Amino acid sequence: MQNQKYEKQKRIRHALLTMVIVCLSFMNISAQNLSVSGSVIDSKGESLPGVTVVVKGTTSGTVTDFDGKYSLTNVSPTGTLVFSFVGMKTQEVAVDGKTTISISLIEDAVALEEVVAVGYGTVKKRDVIGSVASVSGEDLKQVSSTSFTAALQGRATGVNIRETSGTPGAPISVQVRGVNSINTGTDPLWIIDGMPVYAGGGLGRTAGTVAQNPMSTINPNDIQSVEVLKDAAATAIYGSRGSNGVIIVTTKSGKKEKGKGNVIFDYSTGISDLTTSPESIGLANTTEWFEIMDIAKKNGGRGVFEPGDILTANFPTSISRADALNVNINWFDYVLRKGSYQDANFSYTQGLEKGAIFASFGYRTDKAVNVGNDFDRMTGRINIDLEPVKNFKTGAKMNLMYTNNYRNKTDNANPGISTGNVGGFGSAIMGALPWYPVYNENDPSGYWNPGAGNLAVIARRDLMLDNKKTYRALGTLYAEFDFPWVKGLSLRTEGSTDIIQDNSTNWISGKVINSGKTYVYEGAITRTSYNYNAYLKYNTTFKDKHAINAVAG
Repeated sequence: MQNQKYEKQKRIRHALLTMVIVCLSFMNISAQNLSVSGSVIDSKGESLPGVTVVVKGTTSGTVTDFDGKYSLTNVSPTGTLVFSFVGMKTQEVAVDGKTTISISLIEDAVALEEVVAVGYGTVKKRDVIGSVASVSGEDLKQVSSTSFTAALQGRATGVNIRETSGTPGAPISVQVRGVNSINTGTDPLWIIDGMPVYAGGGLGRTAGTVAQNPMSTINPNDIQSVEVLKDAAATAIYGSRGSNGVIIVTTKSGKKEKGKGNVIFDYSTGISDLTTSPESIGLANTTEWFEIMDIAKKNGGRGVFEPGDILTANFPTSISRADALNVNINWFDYVLRKGSYQDANFSYTQGLEKGAIFASFGYRTDKAVNVGNDFDRMTGRINIDLEPVKNFKTGAKMNLMYTNNYRNKTDNANPGISTGNVGGFGSAIMGALPWYPVYNENDPSGYWNPGAGNLAVIARRDLMLDNKKTYRALGTLYAEFDFPWVKGLSLRTEGSTDIIQDNSTNWISGKVINSGKTYVYEGAITRTSYNYNAYLKYNTTFKDKHAINAVAG
């Protein structure tokens, strides 16, 4: 019994001794590691927020705060801190037992060197002989529009951009340094990923509607940068086609970093309205309108005004003066509404050991302030860059686009003209009188004189339909070989295509045409363009001060 008690005490003393040794060991290890803090500034002495500070060889790290300060714990006295920041040279600093480490990062001249896209690739902006305006994709995203050309307004000097209509997807006039031709077109040459694309006066229109801007099929979120070549720099590469300037659009690509992937989803929505209300125009109501017409008619010695004085044969249903005085219609309520849009974009980038991938999908829907005008766009893109073997690069850029555009009639004709194309804001100002009724239950359409330009009919797609569906495929394949025996010499070939399928439907029911005959138009236009380039490039530097950049193709 006594021996058992002795053995139990022995085991307790052994356990306590072990715990003491472990605690002392832990305290010794903790005493060896340090807490390190400090600050990071640039060459001008200004604080740098967002600098990444990492203990080399570990996953332990932090970023500097708004004042450029940082703090790290459990840092080995013999460790090394790595400081990195975009546009700055990465620096490594040995801890050497110090608890305070503050440094100044130096600008990386190579990383900060601005480059622009020209007809044969990219070059340093300072090396371009001529005038080039550059706009980044981030700047374009600041303006929400169905077409990225509208977002260029005010962002590129020497480029005059004018919206011809407030309708979503409508053509936009773009002129580089003014009108450069009297008899021919003034549109610049548009290049997207090396492909000269169709960007003319707009995709086909039907009677009484606005054409569609070909650039409205492009998703602004896919754009990396836009360069505008404004003088000899344009014609030197593209000849007479560049006489009105050249606008080069470069889409996004992934970064060649193995294992680096990134997923981005963004969504935005908003509303739109007129900056000036129709009421501020000062149009007369029914009572005021009749008073004015009575004065005018009495001045001619002809009594008071009667609706039949102006209602022509195109108005099968007449109205008495007494009934007209009981009607007071604000036609803007039938042609205008609160506009809105929704824009959703998904993108995925993946770095590979020998290449990179960028993929995106976008959807946008616009409801214009004009009743009946709706615009939808869906886009899908995949850009792939590969380097399967040394000195050889290849890749592809493919973009598929679809737009569905419901358009309303906008002819500003006086009412009573039975064309089926009268409607919109202009007609509400110029011709629709406040004493015209809207509905008539005895008419087959349910509207009062629908064939005479009743503006309420434009919202009825079962009576009037004007629809345009556009399909577009834009693709580029390239291959580039660097000659290993001549440093800086490479051969590049590119093949591109731009295919547009444009389908239009215009249908007007006989119920809203005085002749009673239904009008139908269907049109399909296919535009196909191909482009092929092959050129040698020689780009080299020597003595760290001189450079040669030559192209032959």
